[in-house]
Amino acid sequence: MDMNEEFVIKKGVLVEYNGTDEVVTVPEGVRVIGESVFQPNFEIDGEEERLKKVIIPETVWAIEKRAFWFCYGLKEVELPSSLEVIGEGAFDYCDLKQINLPNGLISIEERAFGGNASLEQVIIPPSVKRLDPRAFGRCIEHILVPEHVCPIADNCLNEQNIDIWGP
Repeated sequence: MDMNEEFVIKKGVLVEYNGTDEVVTVPEGVRVIGESVFQPNFEIDGEEERLKKVIIPETVWAIEKRAFWFCYGLKEVELPSSLEVIGEGAFDYCDLKQINLPNGLISIEERAFGGNASLEQVIIPPSVKRLDPRAFGRCIEHILVPEHVCPIADNCLNEQNIDIWGP
């Protein structure tokens, strides 16, 4: 187990964050950002608005369920090209203005970006094979979806403004 004052990492999984920084750089070597790691403690006044930006290293391939859930202040995330899975509710109820999904991303789980009222447009990369129901909730105005994703996009994004783009 790797442990310092801010990050608790077990077998490559970031399981706990104890810091108070507005801008957080996840340590190199972390492979998975664990469930609810950055979820705020609502008993601390203003805690849910503290985190503003997260930089995720190229070693990370998965962001688990509710990792950044209710981080209202989170406006910017730098996702690595190595990222393959964004878990259920990972960025639910954040304040992301934009998100650059990396080519290589395979799965976007349910409500991964739900509740991001400021998010206006998303481009789904052609690598995506799984786009779960309500991945973006009802918060987004415009989604660009690759042609091969259309069958799943029709089922889970039917209330969104979807443009289809082909290879």
